Amino acid sequence: MKKLLLPLLALLLTACPSQHTPSPEALPPELHDPALAAELDERFLMIYFSPYEEKANQQISLRAYTYRHDQLTLEQTLTIPLGGFPDQLMHMGQVVQPAKKLHKVYFTLANHDLYEGTFESCRLMEFDAPTGSIREILTFTQYLDSWYYYEPTHTIYAYDRKEFALVAIDPASSETKAVASFEYGEGTIHPYPVNDQRLLIFIDQEDGFFRCQINPLTGQATLTRLDQVSGISSYRNEMYVRIPPFYFENRRLTLTGPTGSRSLQDVDYGEGSFWISDDKFLVRKQDYTYHLLNTQLEVVGQFHMPGLTLWEVLDNSILVAWYQGEVRKLGLLDFELRRLTELPGINPKHMISIMNLN
Repeated sequence: MKKLLLPLLALLLTACPSQHTPSPEALPPELHDPALAAELDERFLMIYFSPYEEKANQQISLRAYTYRHDQLTLEQTLTIPLGGFPDQLMHMGQVVQPAKKLHKVYFTLANHDLYEGTFESCRLMEFDAPTGSIREILTFTQYLDSWYYYEPTHTIYAYDRKEFALVAIDPASSETKAVASFEYGEGTIHPYPVNDQRLLIFIDQEDGFFRCQINPLTGQATLTRLDQVSGISSYRNEMYVRIPPFYFENRRLTLTGPTGSRSLQDVDYGEGSFWISDDKFLVRKQDYTYHLLNTQLEVVGQFHMPGLTLWEVLDNSILVAWYQGEVRKLGLLDFELRRLTELPGINPKHMISIMNLN
């Protein structure tokens, strides 16, 4: 038995298709912008799992929503029962990754004992929606906590801790091929699909920070060490945002691009950053003030709301969450950080991830 390296936390719900009409009068005026609600057209997927159910009743639940012309519609639901497996759903990295049409869903299960602090193995699984069947793709003797399903070529890219390698996995055949290898160390991957012929995967590895450029159609890959970048907060069009953790002294935000680097000194931004266009990205201060920065690192917009959390950047808005009393609310914030509208009828409890479906 191997000692547990990191705490595992498992994270459910299911529903029937329905429609919800927003009730603006139930909100303070500033929390519902009718004009914004009328113009938005978004599709997104919410994935749920609750660890608090009896093991026999545990399941992954996926819910696909459309928000169009001020109306939220639950278009599709999918439930994956896990009661028949002795393993637990992992909760490190993107633990559940579906195809956009929800005909396939990939997830990882861990054979471990939380109370004993032991770990045996991790399994990569595939759920086939048309047949309702679940099958094992591969078993790993180390954690599989950093992986990515690339739908255009139906390939899973993962960091293999045992082989110290970025690998490509064919779910149909279970064949695994090394894309890039390292001498030692654990690693975390950060995928950025560019187009059908270019996929960028950044590897934050003990030996350094690397960029792997892959042609998914041919499998050709080029690995480059990025000496000028030591980890990234986000990436867009050859531009890297870096924000050190809060425990660093003299923290600064750095934007590195083809023409050099720019920095903001002594920032109190969190580590996360989110691009909303090719020339603007979002950061959050500790007091929950969101700043919209351009590539000159000028503040071109801001929004403050205590406890507001950014969950996902969609095509035309930003999915956010906040508390109204003790009730968790969801809403859409426009890209200029000026208008907000609530999404009624969605319970975010036990939600583990969100995916843009457009």
